[in-house]
Amino acid sequence: MTTTTATTTRQPRASKVSPKVRHIESNPPTVAVQLFGKHGEGREVLLNERDWTRIAADYGEVWNVISTGGYPYVATSRREAYQRSRHFGTTPVSLAKVIMRAKGRDRVVLRDGDALNLQRSNLKLVKAAARKKLDAITAPREAA
Repeated sequence: MTTTTATTTRQPRASKVSPKVRHIESNPPTVAVQLFGKHGEGREVLLNERDWTRIAADYGEVWNVISTGGYPYVATSRREAYQRSRHFGTTPVSLAKVIMRAKGRDRVVLRDGDALNLQRSNLKLVKAAARKKLDAITAPREAA
């Protein structure tokens, strides 16, 4: 009696969800992209159209709002994004860092404090060397 076993290769699961992208006429051209996840439901992130074109192609279109310590930020947990951004482990990949091409311990500061306004005019890249100084400035002050 002979038995044959068929082996199948599992194809990567394609995302069946595509966000709604609303184009806003402005200079530079801006898009409002639908967010997903528990904290992202009914919310949109604003970013430059040129950045969105690159990000959607390189990192995917599905982005979530993640809230850690009461501070929300737009990120993805997709494995492809980790590999592309050279992040390893379980840290979600921040959209602001992707836009500004931040490396390692670089930080992206939101000029107006709005975590959903990720237009380049609202983002400032702080290199790791200057981060220690920024942490001292933004750290909560202890009561005297």
